[in-house]
Amino acid sequence: MTEPLIDRLSKWAGRVQWLFPFAVLIAVACAIAAGVIILSSTHHADDRYLLPALVGLLWSLNACAFIVGFRTVPGPAEGSDGGVLRIRHGMRRARYRLLALAFVGTTVAVIVITFKLLSLWWREF
Repeated sequence: MTEPLIDRLSKWAGRVQWLFPFAVLIAVACAIAAGVIILSSTHHADDRYLLPALVGLLWSLNACAFIVGFRTVPGPAEGSDGGVLRIRHGMRRARYRLLALAFVGTTVAVIVITFKLLSLWWREF
């Protein structure tokens, strides 16, 4: 029997949980860099590193959301639990299934945005 997606994501989030401080640090650094570039640029040549800073910010925020979102996924319901407890437990796991779908969607969106922004950056500079 295959393992459900949310359980696999929970295991992966547990394995890479030690990367969370680095992801936050990168997100803060990229946000500061993007802010400084936006506020201090006087012409187009000063914006050279804005797109890579935005891409780094998107990926680090995606990593943070993954680690925090799937850190604690409740396990499958026990067979000895009553009907109401099993339904309540199933609803909790259903929220994580929706979160998994949203995470997959945002990851695909970040991949597409990364390719578009970096192709624009390589063409411009």
